Amino acid sequence: MHDRVKLAQDLIDKGVPISKGQDTKDGTPLHLAAKLLLDRGAVISATDIDGHTAIHHAAFDHQNDIILQLLIDAGGDISYQTGQPPLIAALTGIDQYDDEPRRGVKEAEETVRILLLVGADLMDGGEFRSPLDVAIAVNDFSAASLLLGAGAYLEDKHDIVVDDIMQENNVPFIDLLVTLGVYSEPMFEAAAANASISTFRHIMHAYPPSQWNDDIKNRALEGAAFEGRLEMSKFLISLGAKPVSGGIPSLEQWVASPDYQELMMLLLNAGAVSGDTGFFCSDAIRFAAQIRWKDVLQSLLDAGADATVVHRRSRRNALFGLSDPYIQAREMEEEEVLFFAEKLLNHEVDINARDSKGKTVLDVVYDLGNYSEDTIDFLKSRGAIEGRVLGDA
Repeated sequence: MHDRVKLAQDLIDKGVPISKGQDTKDGTPLHLAAKLLLDRGAVISATDIDGHTAIHHAAFDHQNDIILQLLIDAGGDISYQTGQPPLIAALTGIDQYDDEPRRGVKEAEETVRILLLVGADLMDGGEFRSPLDVAIAVNDFSAASLLLGAGAYLEDKHDIVVDDIMQENNVPFIDLLVTLGVYSEPMFEAAAANASISTFRHIMHAYPPSQWNDDIKNRALEGAAFEGRLEMSKFLISLGAKPVSGGIPSLEQWVASPDYQELMMLLLNAGAVSGDTGFFCSDAIRFAAQIRWKDVLQSLLDAGADATVVHRRSRRNALFGLSDPYIQAREMEEEEVLFFAEKLLNHEVDINARDSKGKTVLDVVYDLGNYSEDTIDFLKSRGAIEGRVLGDA
């Protein structure tokens, strides 16, 4: 068998035409190959090493709809399970064992139509909730419309993924979901994190005022702030949203955007509660120290942030932010290090706290090797000791 595959590959490499148009009398070479295999007794239900049948592979690739129809006409089983039914494979365009989508330039509409015409289960999502949920998650309006027309329905109108729809500001799809009775909370939260302000306004008008309450406003602001969306956060605060719970973006996100400093100040001025359980978790002060944001650090401290709390996993307090390797690529200014150290130590941050690896701030400073003797002398003058000197905790 492998010798025959090698022979075919050699012929193709030598220029044998394989892409004749579909107006040829007997079909394209691809269709002829499929017909030949079927005529010679190929087992349609045979699976590859991952358990996929030929029907699954045809469904993955939306350019192979004619091959899919050939396989179905020859008796292929569209209900065969490999963790996901062919209908789900068609909607995602992704082989569950691959990392990359196989979707072509067209959407899944025609592939879904073929599968529905031969009786594909409308509600069988395999490892997913349902085909309609998947069509919504991948922002495939045409496929969703086909499924709804065939009788599909949403079993859960609250826990639904609409991020892609919001990113594309797909207003017709949004209107469809509102008509289907999708709850306002996931729509507003996803829109705040992904959509334009005009799309958000559209959603506000689509739902009755009773479904735009203070709790939903605050959750929307949480999502916008977490994604670092300054203008959306301003808009939501202007509507009365308050920063009352949640978290903050990652350090990498903060450094990547100049808006984050303004965003933090905006949230603080809107009444954000600092500390481990408030809108700004304990990482906020540590991040401000790492990025050398003097104004932000001072504002956090003035707002009542607890400078003594430690990161849950690393067990590092805010002082460790001064020696974090992340900021070593940036130009170091000793006076900034001393400024932050002084501020934090004046707020009772433990200079000899150990992290999850048993190291103190002085250990980390020595490990980095690029701090001046003045900085080291300052830390020592405030009582800094190496972990090995402290001994076992």
